[in-house]
Amino acid sequence: MTELDMVCNDAESQLQAGAAVVTAAAPQVDGGQGGELHALLGQGGQQRPAWLRRVSLAAGAAALLLVGVGTRYLGRGGTAGGQGLTLSGGAATGVTQFHESKEECSLHGGAYNCIETECCKGPHMVCFEKNEHYATCRESCVVGEHHDDPEEHRTPWSCKPLNKDSDTDSAPRGSTITLKSHHGKYVVADRFHGRWVKADREEADMWASFKVEEQDDHTVALLSHHQDYIFCEPDGDLRADRTAVNTWEKFIWIDNSDGTVSLLCGHTGKYVKATPDGVLKAEAHLIGDWEKFTFEVDDTPDRCGDRWARLKQYGTTTVYHQTSPELGRSIMQTGFNPNYGEAHASADIAGAATYFATDLRATNWKAWHKGFCIEVKVYLGHPKEEPRHPHSGLSLEFLNSQCYDSVHIDRGYEGGDEYAVYAADQMPRSLYKHVDCLH
Repeated sequence: MTELDMVCNDAESQLQAGAAVVTAAAPQVDGGQGGELHALLGQGGQQRPAWLRRVSLAAGAAALLLVGVGTRYLGRGGTAGGQGLTLSGGAATGVTQFHESKEECSLHGGAYNCIETECCKGPHMVCFEKNEHYATCRESCVVGEHHDDPEEHRTPWSCKPLNKDSDTDSAPRGSTITLKSHHGKYVVADRFHGRWVKADREEADMWASFKVEEQDDHTVALLSHHQDYIFCEPDGDLRADRTAVNTWEKFIWIDNSDGTVSLLCGHTGKYVKATPDGVLKAEAHLIGDWEKFTFEVDDTPDRCGDRWARLKQYGTTTVYHQTSPELGRSIMQTGFNPNYGEAHASADIAGAATYFATDLRATNWKAWHKGFCIEVKVYLGHPKEEPRHPHSGLSLEFLNSQCYDSVHIDRGYEGGDEYAVYAADQMPRSLYKHVDCLH
């Protein structure tokens, strides 16, 4: 045996041992490259010609080097995986999953499970949870079943965002906040003009305040200053006119690494986006600058005190309302709707409200519709005094912010006084009485 043959035999023995380690460590990696090394080197390699052995030796060394590097990052169960990824069966997704060590953030893709790292590499990525066993880095997430999951593993996604720095998100549940867009404008819920939610205010006023309400899952709901919830329509429109929380009123609160937050509509998988001109829509597929907001908690004490304590302190006042028989019967059954007149509110009245006269006969020249009279005991609270032609933009939100509860309008003649009431709860239906009109 020549010296070259001895060197080749020693090298081949080491490569065969290396191939055995690779095969044991990662038999599932790319079809099991360790076995391919055995085939390349051969069990009886010593009997092959020297030139073929040298070629095989070089090829085997190169293959073992590549597989060794791959095994370092795709090791099985950590046995030979170094500091990189580990493999496991796809119980949640039906595909092989790679588990990164807790020291490193996860890569994008369904094969990478970020349930332990709770963070992602690359821009725009969020670690979204499917269930307690599986999460992956995605640009967005839709709550519920995903049809691209294997059928046997098609279970609902919670889409809870995971964050390695905190067990919960930063949403100040139970607190009132203001939100400011990337363009420096405050988010507001417009009381009029279709009740759109916009981001076009230079300063935070009462319409820019939202209460963050905790839901029975990880989501939150945003209650506007005028006591309506913001909701995401499927086409991305955002409005504030819902009185209860259902699927469309739930938002996923996401903490970004730069200290900002983003809001995701879970039923559409779209982020809320603010444009430079103040348009706010839930139509973004990923988080960029326009999908980022800052928030401040409004912890200013209520200088006006408790509203209902104030209303009860003033007690009830007897007033009168006249309308048509059809509308009158409806009011007796369902109660007054202070927003009924919103469509025809004009400059000579105090906005959308229910109007009452202080004298039954006076309803004859005040009412739009006639024939049915109602005597009502209402909680006027602290009324704001207004002249004969009051400001048409008055609202419950504005009045309450100034510690008022209703409006008293002096028409300038005896018996001409009237009150405008903006909240249905100040006109309890149990205090109505149908009376004969006076002519």
